[in-house]
Amino acid sequence: MLKILIPSVDSDHMKSKFIPLFLGLGLLSVVYGETIMVDVSNGPESLYIIDGRMPNIIALEDGVMELFFDEGHIVFNSGVSVDSSLPTLAASTDLSIRTARLGGATHLLEVLVGQADEDRDLPTTVSYRFYRVSDRTILSRGSLKLEDMPQDRNYSTEELCKLFGRKTAENALSSW
Repeated sequence: MLKILIPSVDSDHMKSKFIPLFLGLGLLSVVYGETIMVDVSNGPESLYIIDGRMPNIIALEDGVMELFFDEGHIVFNSGVSVDSSLPTLAASTDLSIRTARLGGATHLLEVLVGQADEDRDLPTTVSYRFYRVSDRTILSRGSLKLEDMPQDRNYSTEELCKLFGRKTAENALSSW
């Protein structure tokens, strides 16, 4: 005959062990940030994203994601889109929102990269739209120009792109 021994557990002892655990989990669920998906693609009429400029785009995306992470948000990307087969920007946005929802994101930052500056191979503009995924509401939108970036020191192209990304994320969050 097999006997299973279950030790008696004092209910006060159980309370002293599990109450702090449940309180901690409850506080953790209140403290964590929102989940944000970042989607970077060419803006209308732009062909900026090509193989030779991919390090710039990765730096821009890194700047966006680092700022969101530093602000306490969970952030992931959808990859950089170079496909221009979608007929309209609205179709692209719809796909991005569906992808964000499937990935568990509560918010989507859509980043649209403008044409290249002829002299420095940097994007001339970066536009953004920040959505709440659940109801597709645009929480903020805007655009930054290359002239808006600091010119007071010798930034490398990648450093300026990363700064472009950080400023884009700052602007998106500032009106949220």
